[in-house]
Amino acid sequence: MLKAGAILLMSTLGILDLAYGSLYAGGNYENIWYVMGAIYIVLAGVTALELQPWLFQPTVLGYSLFLFSAWLTSGVSRDPVAYSDKAIEVILAISMVQLIRISRNPNPIS
Repeated sequence: MLKAGAILLMSTLGILDLAYGSLYAGGNYENIWYVMGAIYIVLAGVTALELQPWLFQPTVLGYSLFLFSAWLTSGVSRDPVAYSDKAIEVILAISMVQLIRISRNPNPIS
């Protein structure tokens, strides 16, 4: 359930970033949005296929935190779409922390 939610969040972010890149009227900056969207879609696929989760789950966490912190400190794209994109990234980061914690210890002893 948690993995499916993370995949859904990554797919949503990928589609949102691709759409925002195609509608963004800021010169050459739309290419950044295309790349961010493509990376999220690839990471969603890798997560769905469970390819080396020990490597890609922390990568997704680091990538989402990096993008959030870069957006927060840069001061660009302060519109409703960017705010919702970043809110989804925060939720994804929280989900990834939980998913990493559960996958490291799949059968915790109570």
